[in-house]
Amino acid sequence: MLGYGDRAADLMALLNPINHTRSRADVQRYKIEPYVVAADVYSVAPMSGEGLVLVHRFGRLDVSSGFGVGAGIRVRAGSLLVTPCIPADWPSFEIIFRHGSARYEILVLNPDRVCRGVARIELDGVRLPTGQTQVLLAQDGLTHALHVTLGATVTEEAGRIPF
Repeated sequence: MLGYGDRAADLMALLNPINHTRSRADVQRYKIEPYVVAADVYSVAPMSGEGLVLVHRFGRLDVSSGFGVGAGIRVRAGSLLVTPCIPADWPSFEIIFRHGSARYEILVLNPDRVCRGVARIELDGVRLPTGQTQVLLAQDGLTHALHVTLGATVTEEAGRIPF
């Protein structure tokens, strides 16, 4: 939400329990299932790295908050608000989103390797006005293509960052 896509990815990697169990030696040290987060991890020998108490499963990232592999795409008052923030090294990501009877195939491209900033949005091949990041959602039973291109916005190019 603060616009730090790279930092958010680093934090998610730190929290992701699968990263504590990447090798057989890591599994033996962590001693907890790789799909749960430990409340505590010992830092003192001889139990250094071992998880203590199971807290919750960690199998889903919320795309509307948190880092959300796709964070910044959320429903608000019958519209889709599109303000992605991702790690700069991500070239793209896709989301399939259903709203009532409609289906939205969302493709976010990051050709300039930025963390945020919507340079262009197209809905079903029609470009939305520059700066518009809200898309009215339909319930028409159709499949809609939403293409978002990240990059510098007009105000950013003029030296101002919009908030």
